[in-house]
Amino acid sequence: MYLSSSSITNFINLGSIKGKSNNEGKSYTGNGIYLSSSKIENFTNIGIVSGKIGQNISEGYKAGNGIFNSRKIGVKFSNFGIIAGEVKAIHTDNVSGENLGLLIDGAGKTDDTLKIVVGESQKIITSGEYNGYEIKNTFTKGEYKYSDIASRENDITLSDTDNKDKLIINGYNKGLKINSDLTLSNSIVNSYTTAINIDGGNFTGDNIVINGGIDETSATIKGSDSTDNLTLKGNSIINGNIDLGAGDDNLTISDSVQINGDLLDEDGNDTLTFNNNGVSTFNNGVDNNINIFNKVEGFENINVATDVTLFESAEVTGADSITIQKDGNLILRIDSTNGNSHALSGNTGVISSEGGKLLLALNGVGEGETIDFGNNKLDSSIKGNEIGYTSGITLDTTSLLHSLTKGEGNTVIVNTVENLPTDFMPTSIDYSKLNSIYQSMRITDQVK
Repeated sequence: MYLSSSSITNFINLGSIKGKSNNEGKSYTGNGIYLSSSKIENFTNIGIVSGKIGQNISEGYKAGNGIFNSRKIGVKFSNFGIIAGEVKAIHTDNVSGENLGLLIDGAGKTDDTLKIVVGESQKIITSGEYNGYEIKNTFTKGEYKYSDIASRENDITLSDTDNKDKLIINGYNKGLKINSDLTLSNSIVNSYTTAINIDGGNFTGDNIVINGGIDETSATIKGSDSTDNLTLKGNSIINGNIDLGAGDDNLTISDSVQINGDLLDEDGNDTLTFNNNGVSTFNNGVDNNINIFNKVEGFENINVATDVTLFESAEVTGADSITIQKDGNLILRIDSTNGNSHALSGNTGVISSEGGKLLLALNGVGEGETIDFGNNKLDSSIKGNEIGYTSGITLDTTSLLHSLTKGEGNTVIVNTVENLPTDFMPTSIDYSKLNSIYQSMRITDQVK
């Protein structure tokens, strides 16, 4: 994030801000946050801010930092998450604030240039927004070199008598270990590698923020080789990958949750369910939607019981069965610049409906064009606007000006509607004249 001449007050990061070099080789692109002549007042980090030098940058000292403050303008921060850099976590002397999470210099290194600063440990916060939160660390407070870490770190486990609400847990190679049924609420868990290890039992996260995978090889949440049941609900945010490992696993994600990473599973008969869990504070009370930007891999059964959007960058593989349940919508964004490909292009499975809809966001696909579902079968419950069929449609678009019909094989054909829909037409507009303009656009294939 590059800020040149602006001033931001009370900036809060809940997600993952990652800086990497671009092809132009500009130094500031390798920082999570680069402050040129701008200023951030009261920066609160609850998620991840990280920077990486990249191969195209020659001025490494200006890149590869979580935060780089070019003009030495004062920055006041509160860190409850992770700030990390391949060079430094924060590259400036003019910074004040409190670290209650992790600051990591030399991220990705395997020698003593890697340093980790752990905030307060075994402490209950007594003021501010996080008043009443308890900090539990796998280390005691202090700065550690790479060579010191392995011998000084222990897993955190929570017993029946331990508090399971309002925790901040910090680790490096270890974090929170789940070996029995556990519900963790209103908490933050940070780790350089894996933040949560599930080793038996059922884990439910309610209003949690989980940050990990800074080494770019570890899953933020890691399962075992046996059956793991993971439920994420409330306003939870997962910054990093989830990998449930082998076994017959079950992952349930509510539509008030943000996923910033891959969803992975290995051998077994695994089920991924997206369900409805009420109103999310992230969306200010509007309808919830689960956005998927990354990989969904190895879940044989996917159940969609709420609105789920698969973006062009997403890749779904290994799903034998995708079922869109009643009140569910699977919104598939089509990449019209890449052969009308989509997130399911590489999958082999059956897509069916139990009352929900498969909706295509066309993004410029026009009249008569075809969208190929490859080795995915659209079964008889997926019904488009075929001739003689006018009700119970489960294959549609997000566009009011288009409809879909099933073609030969596993293809879908895009059509424009014959006339402008009147449902949302203002009474002050002359419908016949506007519809005439629309008809001329249809003839020249300008309805995109």
